[in-house]
Amino acid sequence: MEQLKKFAAFIAAEKKRFAILAVGFLGNKAIVWIVNYGIDPFLIYNYGLIKGGIASMVFSFFICLATIVFYDWAKTDWLGIEMVKEMKEYEGQKQVGRAIRWLLLKGDFIALIGLSILTDPFITLVYLRKGANQYNGMNLRDWKIFLASTFISNLWWVLLVFGGIQIIRSFLFGGI
Repeated sequence: MEQLKKFAAFIAAEKKRFAILAVGFLGNKAIVWIVNYGIDPFLIYNYGLIKGGIASMVFSFFICLATIVFYDWAKTDWLGIEMVKEMKEYEGQKQVGRAIRWLLLKGDFIALIGLSILTDPFITLVYLRKGANQYNGMNLRDWKIFLASTFISNLWWVLLVFGGIQIIRSFLFGGI
């Protein structure tokens, strides 16, 4: 019963934080969903793999850049990324915290590839930026990460979408 009271007190104390994370997460997911399942397939279907893929990459670049600018302007961690980054500096004794720290410190290159494929260039950049809770724009290193992530993320997604379009075409039109 005491644990339940502690949990309820924690939720009450952090309700604003949870609300920010919920709105941020849902807003970001909505943008990503519209781009990934609406705009990208439209561009690739209508303009082909190369032209549609380039257009998709350019569109993604500007959407993610605008999101980064907004994120820094708002100075609010509305996705929990800064909390995760803080775990890199964990010095406590809890085994879970130490394990998370160990995994996070395995290397930026692996994180760049993995996050670019699993998320988007915005999240990849914010995670790989030095320092937590600084909201300080982008330096040359950050621009390199952002451009690399934009390329990796979009190349992966464009090939996936193009493959999906080709499969649907072959089922609907018998191999066109």
